[in-house]
Amino acid sequence: MKKILPYSINTVKTRLYTGLKVNVDMEKRMEENEDYTYFDEEMGGFTTVTEDNKFYINEAGNPVIVFEKYEVAPGFMGQQEFEIVKS
Repeated sequence: MKKILPYSINTVKTRLYTGLKVNVDMEKRMEENEDYTYFDEEMGGFTTVTEDNKFYINEAGNPVIVFEKYEVAPGFMGQQEFEIVKS
């Protein structure tokens, strides 16, 4: 079972990189599956990473940003997770 850590992502540089990575991954998922869609800013969807975003550290040591069902996408897509791999 994954444990959601109560830590925060608190540096501006980390937030910007992580937010960009999540946006890129969302776009890629929508390109790969035409049924996928993510809520835009007007719909209350993802805009950027904040101190309140949930995440955990996976076995590879990478943070994984977690969005609950309905938080950034329609319910049929379930909970959304985005691994942040340092490039």
